[in-house]
Amino acid sequence: MLSALHCNVTGIILESYYLVLFFIYSALISKHFKHTVKH
Repeated sequence: MLSALHCNVTGIILESYYLVLFFIYSALISKHFKHTVKH
C-alpha cells in the first residue's frame, strides 16, 4: 500500500514537472517567434 502510494505521488510529481517544462518550452518558443517576426 505504501509503495503504491509512493509510486502514485512520484508519477504525479513527474507529470507536473513535465507539464511545467512544456509550458516553459512553449513560452520560450513563442517569445523567440515574436522576436524573429519583429526583425
